[in-house]
Amino acid sequence: MNIPEPSLDERLHVAAVTQAAHEAVTAAGGFLPFEQFMELVLYAPRLGYYAVGTHKLGRGGDFVTAPELSPVLAYGLATQYAEVAARLSADALPVGSSPSILEIGAGSGRLAFDVLSKLDELNALPAEYQILEISPDLKARQRALLEQLPPHLWERVRFLSTLPSTPWMGVVLANEVVDAMPVEWFEFNGHAWQEVGVALAGGELIWAHRQASAEQRRFLDAKQPQPILGERRERNARLESWVSAVFATLARGVGLFIDYGGGESEVWHGARHSGTLTSFYRHHQNVDLFRYAGICDVTAWVDFTELRHAARAGHVNLAGFTTQAAFLMHTDFEAHFQAPSTHPNAQDLMSKAQAAKRLMHPNDMGERFKVMALSKNLDAPLRGFKNDLSHLL
Repeated sequence: MNIPEPSLDERLHVAAVTQAAHEAVTAAGGFLPFEQFMELVLYAPRLGYYAVGTHKLGRGGDFVTAPELSPVLAYGLATQYAEVAARLSADALPVGSSPSILEIGAGSGRLAFDVLSKLDELNALPAEYQILEISPDLKARQRALLEQLPPHLWERVRFLSTLPSTPWMGVVLANEVVDAMPVEWFEFNGHAWQEVGVALAGGELIWAHRQASAEQRRFLDAKQPQPILGERRERNARLESWVSAVFATLARGVGLFIDYGGGESEVWHGARHSGTLTSFYRHHQNVDLFRYAGICDVTAWVDFTELRHAARAGHVNLAGFTTQAAFLMHTDFEAHFQAPSTHPNAQDLMSKAQAAKRLMHPNDMGERFKVMALSKNLDAPLRGFKNDLSHLL
Protein backbone atom coordinates (compact mmCIF):
# COMPACT_ATOMS: atom_id res chain seq x y z
CA MET A 1 0.00 0.00 0.00
CA ASN A 2 1.61 3.24 -1.20
CA ILE A 3 0.69 5.52 1.71
CA PRO A 4 2.25 9.01 1.67
CA GLU A 5 4.97 9.63 4.22
CA PRO A 6 3.95 11.98 7.04
CA SER A 7 5.64 15.37 7.04
CA LEU A 8 8.16 16.32 9.72
CA ASP A 9 5.52 18.24 11.63
CA GLU A 10 3.20 15.25 11.44
CA ARG A 11 5.90 12.89 12.69
CA LEU A 12 6.57 15.19 15.62
CA HIS A 13 2.86 15.25 16.37
CA VAL A 14 2.65 11.45 16.22
CA ALA A 15 5.54 11.32 18.68
CA ALA A 16 3.64 13.56 21.10
CA VAL A 17 0.46 11.49 20.77
CA THR A 18 2.46 8.28 21.21
CA GLN A 19 4.00 9.63 24.41
CA ALA A 20 0.53 10.51 25.69
CA ALA A 21 -0.60 6.96 24.86
CA HIS A 22 2.38 5.54 26.78
CA GLU A 23 1.36 7.56 29.80
CA ALA A 24 -2.29 6.53 29.46
CA VAL A 25 -1.35 2.83 29.29
CA THR A 26 0.77 3.17 32.40
CA ALA A 27 -1.97 5.08 34.25
CA ALA A 28 -4.47 2.37 33.29
CA GLY A 29 -2.33 -0.33 34.87
CA GLY A 30 -0.76 -1.68 31.70
CA PHE A 31 -3.88 -2.22 29.57
CA LEU A 32 -5.68 0.69 27.89
CA PRO A 33 -9.03 -0.37 26.36
CA PHE A 34 -9.27 0.48 22.68
CA GLU A 35 -12.23 2.77 23.35
CA GLN A 36 -9.99 4.98 25.50
CA PHE A 37 -7.14 4.82 22.97
CA MET A 38 -9.53 5.90 20.21
CA GLU A 39 -10.76 8.76 22.39
CA LEU A 40 -7.17 9.89 22.94
CA VAL A 41 -6.04 9.79 19.29
CA LEU A 42 -9.20 11.52 18.05
CA TYR A 43 -10.22 13.97 20.76
CA ALA A 44 -7.48 14.62 23.34
CA PRO A 45 -6.97 18.40 23.68
CA ARG A 46 -4.06 19.65 21.51
CA LEU A 47 -3.32 16.08 20.44
CA GLY A 48 -6.35 14.34 18.96
CA TYR A 49 -7.08 14.24 15.25
CA TYR A 50 -10.19 16.37 15.65
CA ALA A 51 -8.58 18.74 18.15
CA VAL A 52 -5.67 20.02 16.05
CA GLY A 53 -5.29 21.96 12.81
CA THR A 54 -5.01 19.19 10.25
CA HIS A 55 -6.60 19.36 6.80
CA LYS A 56 -9.22 16.64 7.20
CA LEU A 57 -11.79 17.25 4.47
CA GLY A 58 -11.65 17.32 0.69
CA ARG A 59 -9.13 16.23 -1.91
CA GLY A 60 -6.11 17.23 0.14
CA GLY A 61 -7.47 15.80 3.38
CA ASP A 62 -8.17 12.30 4.63
CA PHE A 63 -11.77 11.81 3.52
CA VAL A 64 -14.61 13.48 1.62
CA THR A 65 -18.11 13.97 3.01
CA ALA A 66 -21.34 14.43 1.06
CA PRO A 67 -21.62 18.21 1.74
CA GLU A 68 -18.15 18.72 0.26
CA LEU A 69 -19.17 16.94 -2.94
CA SER A 70 -22.55 18.52 -3.64
CA PRO A 71 -25.20 20.76 -2.02
CA VAL A 72 -27.86 18.13 -2.80
CA LEU A 73 -27.81 16.57 0.70
CA ALA A 74 -28.12 20.01 2.28
CA TYR A 75 -31.07 20.81 0.03
CA GLY A 76 -32.79 17.57 1.01
CA LEU A 77 -32.25 18.22 4.70
CA ALA A 78 -33.51 21.78 4.30
CA THR A 79 -36.66 20.49 2.61
CA GLN A 80 -37.22 18.00 5.44
CA TYR A 81 -36.62 20.70 8.06
CA ALA A 82 -39.12 23.01 6.37
CA GLU A 83 -41.80 20.31 6.62
CA VAL A 84 -41.10 19.69 10.31
CA ALA A 85 -40.93 23.41 11.10
CA ALA A 86 -44.27 24.04 9.40
CA ARG A 87 -45.93 21.40 11.59
CA LEU A 88 -44.35 22.78 14.75
CA SER A 89 -45.33 26.33 13.88
CA ALA A 90 -48.90 25.28 13.18
CA ASP A 91 -49.25 23.78 16.66
CA ALA A 92 -49.58 27.08 18.57
CA LEU A 93 -46.02 27.38 19.82
CA PRO A 94 -45.42 29.54 22.88
CA VAL A 95 -45.16 33.28 22.23
CA GLY A 96 -41.69 34.25 21.05
CA SER A 97 -40.65 30.73 20.12
CA SER A 98 -39.99 29.28 16.68
CA PRO A 99 -38.18 26.19 15.40
CA SER A 100 -34.39 26.07 15.24
CA ILE A 101 -31.68 23.75 13.91
CA LEU A 102 -28.88 22.17 15.92
CA GLU A 103 -26.07 20.69 13.85
CA ILE A 104 -23.66 18.44 15.72
CA GLY A 105 -20.19 18.18 14.21
CA ALA A 106 -20.51 20.64 11.32
CA GLY A 107 -17.35 19.70 9.41
CA SER A 108 -16.16 22.54 7.21
CA GLY A 109 -19.46 24.42 7.64
CA ARG A 110 -20.51 23.67 4.07
CA LEU A 111 -23.66 21.79 5.12
CA ALA A 112 -24.79 24.70 7.32
CA PHE A 113 -24.02 27.20 4.54
CA ASP A 114 -26.09 25.31 1.97
CA VAL A 115 -28.96 24.46 4.35
CA LEU A 116 -29.38 28.11 5.35
CA SER A 117 -29.15 29.25 1.73
CA LYS A 118 -31.84 26.78 0.69
CA LEU A 119 -34.12 27.63 3.62
CA ASP A 120 -33.84 31.30 2.67
CA GLU A 121 -35.04 30.34 -0.80
CA LEU A 122 -37.89 28.30 0.73
CA ASN A 123 -38.82 31.17 3.08
CA ALA A 124 -38.44 28.77 6.00
CA LEU A 125 -35.48 30.12 7.95
CA PRO A 126 -34.94 28.80 11.49
CA ALA A 127 -34.87 31.15 14.45
CA GLU A 128 -31.29 29.98 15.01
CA TYR A 129 -28.83 27.64 13.35
CA GLN A 130 -26.85 26.29 16.29
CA ILE A 131 -23.56 24.49 15.74
CA LEU A 132 -21.95 22.23 18.35
CA GLU A 133 -18.36 21.57 17.30
CA ILE A 134 -15.61 20.21 19.56
CA SER A 135 -12.75 20.78 17.09
CA PRO A 136 -11.20 24.27 17.40
CA ASP A 137 -9.73 23.87 13.91
CA LEU A 138 -13.04 22.99 12.30
CA LYS A 139 -14.89 25.66 14.27
CA ALA A 140 -12.53 28.29 12.84
CA ARG A 141 -13.10 26.97 9.32
CA GLN A 142 -16.86 26.96 9.86
CA ARG A 143 -16.85 30.56 11.04
CA ALA A 144 -14.68 31.70 8.13
CA LEU A 145 -17.06 30.14 5.62
CA LEU A 146 -20.35 31.09 7.29
CA GLU A 147 -19.28 34.72 7.66
CA GLN A 148 -19.59 34.85 3.87
CA LEU A 149 -23.35 34.33 4.13
CA PRO A 150 -25.64 37.32 3.64
CA PRO A 151 -25.99 39.22 6.95
CA HIS A 152 -29.58 38.10 7.55
CA LEU A 153 -28.40 34.45 7.45
CA TRP A 154 -25.10 34.87 9.31
CA GLU A 155 -26.89 36.57 12.21
CA ARG A 156 -28.84 33.35 12.84
CA VAL A 157 -25.71 31.23 13.39
CA ARG A 158 -24.81 30.41 16.99
CA PHE A 159 -21.73 28.42 18.05
CA LEU A 160 -22.22 26.28 21.13
CA SER A 161 -19.66 24.70 23.45
CA THR A 162 -22.18 22.27 24.95
CA LEU A 163 -25.58 20.87 24.09
CA PRO A 164 -28.46 23.30 24.71
CA SER A 165 -29.40 23.53 28.40
CA THR A 166 -32.87 25.03 27.94
CA PRO A 167 -35.89 23.58 26.10
CA TRP A 168 -36.06 24.21 22.35
CA MET A 169 -37.93 22.93 19.31
CA GLY A 170 -36.79 22.01 15.83
CA VAL A 171 -34.41 19.62 14.10
CA VAL A 172 -31.08 18.04 15.07
CA LEU A 173 -28.67 17.32 12.19
CA ALA A 174 -25.82 14.83 12.65
CA ASN A 175 -24.00 13.99 9.42
CA GLU A 176 -21.17 11.47 9.88
CA VAL A 177 -21.00 12.00 13.63
CA VAL A 178 -21.90 8.63 15.16
CA ASP A 179 -19.26 6.76 13.11
CA ALA A 180 -16.52 8.81 14.79
CA MET A 181 -17.59 8.03 18.36
CA PRO A 182 -15.07 5.85 20.27
CA VAL A 183 -15.94 2.16 20.23
CA GLU A 184 -14.96 -0.95 22.13
CA TRP A 185 -13.09 -3.51 20.03
CA PHE A 186 -13.20 -7.29 20.43
CA GLU A 187 -11.59 -10.40 18.97
CA PHE A 188 -12.69 -14.03 19.26
CA ASN A 189 -9.81 -16.37 20.13
CA GLY A 190 -11.64 -19.59 19.29
CA HIS A 191 -12.97 -20.07 22.82
CA ALA A 192 -14.13 -16.69 24.09
CA TRP A 193 -14.39 -13.02 23.19
CA GLN A 194 -11.38 -10.91 24.16
CA GLU A 195 -11.39 -7.13 24.53
CA VAL A 196 -8.70 -5.47 22.42
CA GLY A 197 -6.58 -2.75 23.97
CA VAL A 198 -3.13 -1.21 24.00
CA ALA A 199 -0.17 -2.23 26.14
CA LEU A 200 3.60 -1.63 26.21
CA ALA A 201 6.38 -4.05 25.29
CA GLY A 202 10.01 -3.00 25.04
CA GLY A 203 8.95 0.62 25.22
CA GLU A 204 6.64 0.27 22.20
CA LEU A 205 2.86 0.35 21.89
CA ILE A 206 1.38 -3.06 21.06
CA TRP A 207 -2.08 -4.55 20.71
CA ALA A 208 -3.10 -6.58 23.73
CA HIS A 209 -6.12 -8.62 24.84
CA ARG A 210 -8.00 -9.36 28.01
CA GLN A 211 -11.13 -11.34 28.73
CA ALA A 212 -14.29 -9.46 27.80
CA SER A 213 -16.59 -8.69 30.71
CA ALA A 214 -19.75 -10.71 31.30
CA GLU A 215 -21.85 -7.78 30.04
CA GLN A 216 -19.73 -7.43 26.90
CA ARG A 217 -19.95 -11.17 26.22
CA ARG A 218 -23.74 -11.11 26.51
CA PHE A 219 -23.91 -8.33 23.95
CA LEU A 220 -21.51 -10.08 21.54
CA ASP A 221 -23.15 -13.49 21.90
CA ALA A 222 -26.53 -11.97 21.11
CA LYS A 223 -25.17 -10.23 18.02
CA GLN A 224 -22.93 -13.03 16.77
CA PRO A 225 -23.72 -16.42 18.33
CA GLN A 226 -21.30 -18.36 16.09
CA PRO A 227 -18.08 -16.36 15.72
CA ILE A 228 -15.06 -17.78 13.93
CA LEU A 229 -11.44 -17.80 15.09
CA GLY A 230 -9.97 -14.31 14.73
CA GLU A 231 -13.33 -12.60 14.22
CA ARG A 232 -13.26 -8.94 15.18
CA ARG A 233 -16.20 -6.77 16.15
CA GLU A 234 -16.86 -3.41 17.74
CA ARG A 235 -19.53 -1.82 19.93
CA ASN A 236 -20.49 1.78 20.61
CA ALA A 237 -21.15 1.54 24.34
CA ARG A 238 -21.73 5.32 24.61
CA LEU A 239 -24.66 5.48 22.23
CA GLU A 240 -27.49 5.35 24.76
CA SER A 241 -26.12 8.11 27.00
CA TRP A 242 -25.27 10.25 23.96
CA VAL A 243 -28.75 9.98 22.42
CA SER A 244 -30.29 10.77 25.79
CA ALA A 245 -28.14 13.91 26.08
CA VAL A 246 -28.91 15.05 22.52
CA PHE A 247 -32.68 14.83 23.10
CA ALA A 248 -32.69 15.96 26.74
CA THR A 249 -33.77 19.55 26.04
CA LEU A 250 -35.44 19.02 22.65
CA ALA A 251 -39.05 19.62 23.68
CA ARG A 252 -40.50 18.77 20.27
CA GLY A 253 -38.89 17.91 16.98
CA VAL A 254 -36.83 15.47 14.97
CA GLY A 255 -33.25 14.27 14.88
CA LEU A 256 -31.81 13.32 11.48
CA PHE A 257 -28.76 11.04 11.60
CA ILE A 258 -26.86 10.40 8.35
CA ASP A 259 -24.01 7.91 8.36
CA TYR A 260 -22.59 4.82 6.74
CA GLY A 261 -23.74 1.58 8.26
CA GLY A 262 -26.96 -0.37 8.38
CA GLY A 263 -29.26 -2.48 10.46
CA GLU A 264 -28.02 -5.24 12.71
CA SER A 265 -28.26 -7.93 10.01
CA GLU A 266 -26.08 -5.88 7.65
CA VAL A 267 -23.43 -4.70 10.10
CA TRP A 268 -23.16 -8.08 11.83
CA HIS A 269 -23.42 -10.21 8.70
CA GLY A 270 -21.35 -13.40 8.96
CA ALA A 271 -19.28 -12.44 5.92
CA ARG A 272 -18.11 -9.28 7.71
CA HIS A 273 -16.03 -11.19 10.27
CA SER A 274 -13.25 -8.55 10.29
CA GLY A 275 -15.68 -5.99 11.66
CA THR A 276 -16.00 -2.45 10.33
CA LEU A 277 -13.35 -0.53 12.25
CA THR A 278 -11.03 1.32 9.89
CA SER A 279 -8.76 4.36 9.61
CA PHE A 280 -7.94 6.92 6.92
CA TYR A 281 -4.87 8.98 6.11
CA ARG A 282 -4.96 11.10 2.95
CA HIS A 283 -7.67 8.89 1.44
CA HIS A 284 -5.73 5.68 2.18
CA GLN A 285 -7.67 3.16 4.26
CA ASN A 286 -6.60 0.82 7.07
CA VAL A 287 -3.42 2.63 8.02
CA ASP A 288 -1.28 1.63 11.02
CA LEU A 289 -2.98 3.22 14.04
CA PHE A 290 0.27 3.47 15.95
CA ARG A 291 2.35 4.91 13.12
CA TYR A 292 -0.32 7.50 12.29
CA ALA A 293 -1.67 8.12 15.81
CA GLY A 294 -3.26 11.57 15.96
CA ILE A 295 -3.00 12.30 12.22
CA CYS A 296 -5.47 9.73 10.86
CA ASP A 297 -9.21 9.37 11.21
CA VAL A 298 -10.57 6.28 13.00
CA THR A 299 -14.13 5.20 12.34
CA ALA A 300 -16.59 2.30 12.52
CA TRP A 301 -19.88 1.56 10.80
CA VAL A 302 -23.03 2.66 12.60
CA ASP A 303 -25.29 -0.13 13.83
CA PHE A 304 -28.62 1.67 13.33
CA THR A 305 -30.43 -1.08 15.22
CA GLU A 306 -28.43 -0.06 18.29
CA LEU A 307 -29.19 3.60 17.58
CA ARG A 308 -32.89 2.68 17.60
CA HIS A 309 -32.48 0.80 20.90
CA ALA A 310 -30.70 3.84 22.37
CA ALA A 311 -33.60 6.06 21.28
CA ARG A 312 -36.17 3.76 22.89
CA ALA A 313 -34.25 3.86 26.16
CA GLY A 314 -34.42 7.65 26.03
CA HIS A 315 -38.18 7.65 25.24
CA VAL A 316 -37.56 8.89 21.71
CA ASN A 317 -39.47 7.39 18.79
CA LEU A 318 -38.24 6.00 15.51
CA ALA A 319 -39.81 8.11 12.75
CA GLY A 320 -38.09 6.54 9.74
CA PHE A 321 -35.07 4.73 8.35
CA THR A 322 -34.01 4.69 4.73
CA THR A 323 -31.08 4.92 2.35
CA GLN A 324 -29.51 8.25 1.53
CA ALA A 325 -30.58 7.84 -2.11
CA ALA A 326 -34.23 7.27 -1.16
CA PHE A 327 -34.19 10.19 1.28
CA LEU A 328 -32.85 12.52 -1.40
CA MET A 329 -35.31 11.26 -3.98
CA HIS A 330 -38.27 12.04 -1.69
CA THR A 331 -36.98 15.48 -0.68
CA ASP A 332 -37.08 16.96 -4.19
CA PHE A 333 -33.71 15.76 -5.46
CA GLU A 334 -34.62 16.36 -9.09
CA ALA A 335 -36.10 19.80 -8.47
CA HIS A 336 -33.04 20.95 -6.51
CA PHE A 337 -30.66 19.48 -9.03
CA GLN A 338 -32.32 21.07 -12.04
CA ALA A 339 -32.71 24.53 -10.54
CA PRO A 340 -31.28 26.89 -13.16
CA SER A 341 -29.83 29.26 -10.58
CA THR A 342 -27.48 26.55 -9.35
CA HIS A 343 -26.36 25.41 -12.81
CA PRO A 344 -25.40 28.43 -14.93
CA ASN A 345 -23.77 26.47 -17.74
CA ALA A 346 -23.47 23.01 -19.24
CA GLN A 347 -19.97 22.41 -17.87
CA ASP A 348 -21.10 23.29 -14.36
CA LEU A 349 -24.14 21.05 -14.77
CA MET A 350 -21.97 18.10 -15.77
CA SER A 351 -19.62 18.63 -12.82
CA LYS A 352 -22.51 18.81 -10.37
CA ALA A 353 -24.13 15.79 -11.97
CA GLN A 354 -21.03 13.68 -11.36
CA ALA A 355 -20.84 14.80 -7.73
CA ALA A 356 -24.55 14.21 -7.13
CA LYS A 357 -24.25 10.78 -8.74
CA ARG A 358 -21.93 9.70 -5.92
CA LEU A 359 -24.57 10.66 -3.34
CA MET A 360 -27.23 8.63 -5.14
CA HIS A 361 -25.43 5.64 -6.68
CA PRO A 362 -26.14 2.34 -4.89
CA ASN A 363 -22.48 1.27 -5.12
CA ASP A 364 -21.29 4.55 -3.65
CA MET A 365 -22.94 6.72 -1.00
CA GLY A 366 -26.51 6.11 -2.13
CA GLU A 367 -27.02 2.86 -0.22
CA ARG A 368 -23.92 2.62 1.96
CA PHE A 369 -25.19 5.73 3.76
CA LYS A 370 -28.43 5.56 5.69
CA VAL A 371 -30.68 8.22 7.20
CA MET A 372 -32.56 7.71 10.45
CA ALA A 373 -35.20 10.04 11.86
CA LEU A 374 -35.88 10.02 15.59
CA SER A 375 -38.80 12.11 16.83
CA LYS A 376 -39.85 13.50 20.16
CA ASN A 377 -43.42 14.63 20.82
CA LEU A 378 -44.10 14.87 17.09
CA ASP A 379 -46.10 12.06 15.50
CA ALA A 380 -46.41 12.65 11.78
CA PRO A 381 -45.02 11.02 8.63
CA LEU A 382 -41.88 12.57 7.16
CA ARG A 383 -41.57 12.98 3.41
CA GLY A 384 -37.96 11.84 3.25
CA PHE A 385 -38.91 8.41 4.60
CA LYS A 386 -41.65 7.31 2.21
CA ASN A 387 -39.44 4.34 1.32
CA ASP A 388 -39.17 3.31 4.96
CA LEU A 389 -36.82 0.43 5.76
CA SER A 390 -37.44 0.26 9.50
CA HIS A 391 -38.33 -3.42 9.17
CA LEU A 392 -34.62 -4.09 8.53
CA LEU A 393 -33.64 -2.86 11.99
